[in-house]
Amino acid sequence: MRKEPRGNRIYYSLRSEHPFFGDLISMVAKTTGLGKGLIENKSKIGKISFIMFSGRFVRMRERKRDDDVDILIVGEVVLPELASIIRVEESRRGKEINYTVMSREELDFRKKRRDPFLLGILAGNRVMIIGDEEDLVS
Repeated sequence: MRKEPRGNRIYYSLRSEHPFFGDLISMVAKTTGLGKGLIENKSKIGKISFIMFSGRFVRMRERKRDDDVDILIVGEVVLPELASIIRVEESRRGKEINYTVMSREELDFRKKRRDPFLLGILAGNRVMIIGDEEDLVS
């Protein structure tokens, strides 16, 4: 952790080279903002197997391309419920969130076919909000 005094205040920031940096980012993503909203409303959204945020989305950085996906949601999803939760975060951030929803069967089918779209998502840096990363990738 870095500490920087400014005036009569001290500001703290995380060092990205710290061994626990990724774990801390993951904890913050799950306990605040959209991650917290999705976890709290999991039963309203449907039967969710996985929710994955891209690393760029969690760190609030711009997408490299407009077709990059910020969030991947896998399961039987109630789309209107999900859309309303995501709209709240979009208004808070002041920009559109690009998300993809697919069933578990579609995920497995796309993985077997080595679908470039899905492989691009899985190849990137990610933070798992719901589900196990090993189950998602394998």
